[in-house]
This record gives sequence, structure tokens and C-alpha cells, in this order.
Amino acid sequence: MIQGNRGSDWMTWQKKHYKITNYREEKNNREIVKTTNSPGNEPKSQLIHKANREHSRVREEEEANQIADELKTAEANNNERIERNGYNLDYSSQLVVPSVMEFVKRFEGGIDGIMERNHDEAVRMGLMLCGAWGTNLGSPPEMCVAMVMIGLPSKLCVESDEDAAKLRSYLRVHRSVEVPVYFLGLRDGEEGVKDKDSGVITAYVRISRQVYNETEDYERLRDAITELVKDQMTCQNLPPV
Repeated sequence: MIQGNRGSDWMTWQKKHYKITNYREEKNNREIVKTTNSPGNEPKSQLIHKANREHSRVREEEEANQIADELKTAEANNNERIERNGYNLDYSSQLVVPSVMEFVKRFEGGIDGIMERNHDEAVRMGLMLCGAWGTNLGSPPEMCVAMVMIGLPSKLCVESDEDAAKLRSYLRVHRSVEVPVYFLGLRDGEEGVKDKDSGVITAYVRISRQVYNETEDYERLRDAITELVKDQMTCQNLPPV
């Protein structure tokens, strides 16, 4: 019974809406015809046709403006949500998930195999670097994942965070090597770790290994640091960036 009443109310509303819409369209047409139907003008049928087209154009323009307003409101709400919660509801990145899964399948062992090989290669490259520089790893190999810290030669004289940033910029600009460089000053009473020249290691580089990295990437870093030491360059006399 309730559903029947709702259906009846719906039909009544539809009829009223239809009548109101037709009334407005006819009224609009009459107004246009009245203002333009003078001697020498086009026939009434053509004027009504033009009136209908004009009415459709106005209605489409109103709908477009309404959609634009709704989009602006949605964007404003989304920006407010980002500022408030630190995230948004943009799910477009999930569209590439199938491609990612296909990419992972190209490697033996899937994601676990990738992680294991990244760890092994990161440790291998870390040992290669500290062997060439006469320094040490920042942590034992078994504690490394796909990132390894390697001590820099003490002869580079990295004495502050500013020196570390300067060395990183030099490597990026002049040697095409992008690698984080960290200053690690000694605390009171600490003796520090020494390199092959008996100097205290005060800075480390952090390398990482991913599927797109090649051995040449790490060899370029190795050679850049080795040449700086050979040329007796320090962070205090590096060329400007």
C-alpha cells in the first residue's frame, strides 16, 4: 500500500513537472515570437524553431555551468581534505597495478626474489666501495636490506653538514652521481672509526640497489671519490657548483 502511494505520488510529480516545463518553453517561445514577429521578419514557424534552439542552448549552458560549479566544489573539498588529513582520494595510481604485477613476474622469485637480489648486490657494492677507499660499512651486511652506508675517506675532511651537502652537490653536478652524504660528528669521549690512513671517519654515503641499477653506477662513485683523494681535494677546496 505504501509503495502504491509512493508510485502514485511519483507519477503526479512527473506530470506536474512535465506541465511546468512545457508551460515555460511555450511561454519562452511566445515571448521570442512576440518581440521578433514584425512585418518583413521570418515566418512564425521558423521563429519558433529558432526559439527552441535558443532555449536548448541556454539550458545546455546552464547545465555546463552547474557541472563546472560542482567540479570546483569537489576540488575545493578535496584540497581541504588534503590539508586536514594529509592525503587525497585520487585512485588513478591504482590503474597501473596490473602492469606492475606483470613487471614483477619477469624476475625469478617475484617480489621476494627481487628483494633478495637487491640485498645481495647492495652489500657486494658496499664492500667494493669500502675496499677501494679503505673504510668500512656502517653496519654488518646481515643488517642491511637494499641500502648500505659506506664510510668516506677521512682525507676529504667532511667536518659539518654543510660540507656533506657541498660534497653531494659536487658529485651530482661534476660527476653525474646522485648519492646521499651524511656527516657523523664524534660525541664527547668517542674515539670514532678509523680508515686505512688512521684518520677518523666522519661521513658516510648511502647507496641503494634496485632492479634498474647497474654496476657502473657504483664504479662511477668509487672513481669520483678515489680521484678526489688522489688530487688532495677536500670539502674546503671543492670547485663551486
